[in-house]
Amino acid sequence: MATQCLFLFTAYPRWSETFLRQDLSFLQRTGLDVKAAALYPGDCDLQPGWPQATILSPDTASGAATGSHARRGRLADALKRLLPATLRTALSLHTHRSLLQALEQHVLAHGFGHLHAEFADLAALLAAHVARRHGLSFSVGIHAFDVHAAKYDPRAIFAGARFVTACNQAAFDACLARMPELQGRLHLLYHGVNLDHWRYAETLPGADDDPTAPNLLFVGRLVPKKGLDILLRALDLLVRRGLSPRLTLVGDGPLEAPLKRLADELGLSDRLSWRGVLDAAAIRALMPDMTCLCAPSVVTPDGDRDGIPNVILEAMAAGLPVIASQVGSIAEAVTPTTGWPLHTLTPETLADAIADAAAHPEQRQQRRQQARQLVEARFDAAALALVRRQLFPA
Repeated sequence: MATQCLFLFTAYPRWSETFLRQDLSFLQRTGLDVKAAALYPGDCDLQPGWPQATILSPDTASGAATGSHARRGRLADALKRLLPATLRTALSLHTHRSLLQALEQHVLAHGFGHLHAEFADLAALLAAHVARRHGLSFSVGIHAFDVHAAKYDPRAIFAGARFVTACNQAAFDACLARMPELQGRLHLLYHGVNLDHWRYAETLPGADDDPTAPNLLFVGRLVPKKGLDILLRALDLLVRRGLSPRLTLVGDGPLEAPLKRLADELGLSDRLSWRGVLDAAAIRALMPDMTCLCAPSVVTPDGDRDGIPNVILEAMAAGLPVIASQVGSIAEAVTPTTGWPLHTLTPETLADAIADAAAHPEQRQQRRQQARQLVEARFDAAALALVRRQLFPA
């Protein structure tokens, strides 16, 4: 009899975690007997075609909360990080003992033989604890912040894992450095993109743009690691140089109000279009009108950073040129042949790259073609799902 597997989220659905929904959908298509559950509800409603998941707790205190509740949660997390990792781990197991019991009951009631959690966070901690208690196999997917600024004792999460996947090289290297005993069980495995959904546009995006008036796109959460203040200041520099850039921002987050205030201070408000959260189809529809995607990611003081933002791969697949910093593992996708990589990110270097991309349509054409080729070769989600499937028990 095939092993029934549980794919565990901390919160579900979250609008920004398209890559996890995609991984689960592709795994289900491979024939793996896998069901989904989440500790908490996410920050958006379930959409048609998204995988179903059992929500173990109605509480929204998982990080999906907004406003003062979210601010208090961030303050509590900051204070907890002052404690030793082993103490934080024990404290979380005690604090979430009711949730731990709910997960345990769900696992036993449905006869799951393998538990897989994404992010080395609360879901992974609880899943590993339940799996060890009942002699089940388990695995973890790691990303960026959950490794570079780990909240818990890594051995409480990874020790005894059947396998661990890292979706980028930087996370892989950091995890192996902390736990060399994972050698042979730690696998570099990208999330990738669905190439059937992100088809290459034969017509050059922005081909007819006035090089002095680039149309720019940002997609992502409005959080510190996305470097949006740098992007706004780069736009200000372009305006001072006599250019007329426009920027469309897709996404929401805690920095929306401060960023709008900064835009007002810089006199940029009439050049910005704040679109909020959009689905993949709406984002695809925006891309042909854009000169390039901007991804000025940074490393925040607490260690938070991007891995490879999926929107970068989606833009590369669709043929939209990408300008991006080189933090995290973005350099694994955006190179001098596939986009405009910024090894040093400042408003000046970002403004220079935008102006260069806008002024050279032939370079945009050449680099976007090579970007699509790279995505097809290394980031095809359907092909990666078959590799991922082989890691799970039969």
